[in-house]
Amino acid sequence: MMQFSASLEYSYRSTSTFNPGKSDGFHSHPHYEIYYFHDGECTYIIGDRVYNLEPGDLVLMHGLTLHRPHPKPGSAYERSTLHFDPSAIRSQPASGPYG
Repeated sequence: MMQFSASLEYSYRSTSTFNPGKSDGFHSHPHYEIYYFHDGECTYIIGDRVYNLEPGDLVLMHGLTLHRPHPKPGSAYERSTLHFDPSAIRSQPASGPYG
């Protein structure tokens, strides 16, 4: 996990074998989350919806919505995540040819 500042947290290509523990894995946080699924078998539960992920899928969610990944036990689980405070985007002045 690399931490750039208090408003941006990035985990590049985190790889693990999923082994279920005592926690059900549901969580929430005040930051938005961008989640990129690289490889493995995983469903992702966000609120009351279930998504069957395929490698290459990208998920953008508000972190306050209860969510959790549900990788297949014993299988590879490879993903990248980016957590950021929405104020990091709102506070930036528009620039470039369109802003």
